[in-house]
Amino acid sequence: MMLSWIVPRIMHGERVLSRTRLSAPVAAYIVLLLFSLARGWLFPPGPGYDGFQMLKSVWQVVLGFAVYFVVANVVADRKQISSLLVTFAVGSTLGAVIAVRQFLGAGFDSRIGGALGDINDLGAYFAMTASALFGLFLTSRAFTGFRKWIMGVSTLLASFGVMVPKSRGGYMGVVAGLGVLTYLINKRAVIIFAVVVALSPFWAPTFVKDRVAETRVDSLEAELVGDATDRLDPSAAVRLDIWRIVARKSLKSPIIGYGYAAVPYLTADELGRPFSAHSLYFETLGQTGLVGIVVLFWLLFACVRSGRELLRVATTRTSRGLAIGFLGATVALIVAKSMRATFPA
Repeated sequence: MMLSWIVPRIMHGERVLSRTRLSAPVAAYIVLLLFSLARGWLFPPGPGYDGFQMLKSVWQVVLGFAVYFVVANVVADRKQISSLLVTFAVGSTLGAVIAVRQFLGAGFDSRIGGALGDINDLGAYFAMTASALFGLFLTSRAFTGFRKWIMGVSTLLASFGVMVPKSRGGYMGVVAGLGVLTYLINKRAVIIFAVVVALSPFWAPTFVKDRVAETRVDSLEAELVGDATDRLDPSAAVRLDIWRIVARKSLKSPIIGYGYAAVPYLTADELGRPFSAHSLYFETLGQTGLVGIVVLFWLLFACVRSGRELLRVATTRTSRGLAIGFLGATVALIVAKSMRATFPA
């Protein structure tokens, strides 16, 4: 796909890349991923580090980011933007159908990873898509007839999709994303939104309430004599241990980290088996050090700034809806990925 786009432009003497607010940080993040791969391959963070396997993983992530450059340089007029947004909605719908079908087949007591194959990544993905689709659906008049139905169905499915992986990071992300949407659309409605969230124990599905309740262990002894880790459920407690280990070991390689996907190798000895960081920020610190943290924050800040700029200059309901949806999705990503290691595909 990339070659079919780049080669004709080069042959016709056209400019391959147009500069945007996000092009530099996205390109820097891609370079950072490739550097971290080389770092880990040349100086493995632990025994059994498979450079070829990591290459496959990095290549998939790079291709995902590379799509941005194609879209940013091809999509221009309103019709193309509208078609792109409908395509996004259709893709979200297909992902939600796969997730819901898997969830119903596995049973309400199970956790599923859907098409992404990872529970927390799936939760973060739907937190982002639900926020973006709500922003578009509520503010744009560009979608009429069948397209309006597509956007409505996709919004509902994405909203349900964020529930089925039972990812607490996804739950936090979608609340944050929708909260930002509410504030940007109508500041007075924030109070209503807060009331709805506060009443969630009465309307949320049982499996969602059960998952949230698992965050803390209902133990009188733990409350009386245990520390903060003791009062958390095992999956939440081990994350605190992981983050302590990553923070401590990052002091030995603070600038460039230990290489791509290094955290499981950093935690294996002390925790008895490899663990992912369960946080994009700690994962970045472990594998690319402070340089990675700076580039990551640059990218996230650029996303927020780009959304705010679009909102400021928006002259149509569609452009305003796109800006609001993008800001909501960005906030959802920032919050949801605090609980998981990688960008959703």
